[in-house]
Amino acid sequence: MALHARTGLEGFYVAVRGGIEDLAEPKVFFTEKSQKFVRDVLGVEPQHLGLKLEAFIISKLDEHVTLNRQRPLNKLISECRTLIQDNLGVCFMVSPR
Repeated sequence: MALHARTGLEGFYVAVRGGIEDLAEPKVFFTEKSQKFVRDVLGVEPQHLGLKLEAFIISKLDEHVTLNRQRPLNKLISECRTLIQDNLGVCFMVSPR
């Protein structure tokens, strides 16, 4: 709040640990309006935004998933079917297709 009162700026910052070896907890700061934005527009509690970012960073999800790419439903179903079939094959010691 002091930031806005002194400078007129609105915003937020979220700092999280970069790996599981780091012991720091998420640090978050929101001005009143940015806090309202995160709640109303993003549909997330401000503190949860920090936890979600931390989970994303620590799990290295960005290395495994392209989140911005939309894929057709039939393609997603096909990929899920293939993953399930291949992993069932592993469970039953059957070689994948």
